Amino acid sequence: FIWDRFHLALALELGAVLVLQSELPDGSRRFGAEPTAVASVEASLRLVGPIAAYLHGAFGGAVVRRDAGVVAVPRGLGSLGLRLDL
Repeated sequence: FIWDRFHLALALELGAVLVLQSELPDGSRRFGAEPTAVASVEASLRLVGPIAAYLHGAFGGAVVRRDAGVVAVPRGLGSLGLRLDL
């Protein structure tokens, strides 16, 4: 979404994460692809010329197998900074 100098971006990411589990209690190792999903939002304000300030946040997680069964592992991130658009 674009309003003059202000931009807002929304995204949904679906995919897989590669997981290597070693030193399991029974001495085995496990390798596989686990499903993951992340929703993110980024807001930016153009300051001068190609320079913009931005705020980015994302939250989601993966579903992984553990000894106790299948569990959801949340993950999140955020950043604030300046960007140079070329």
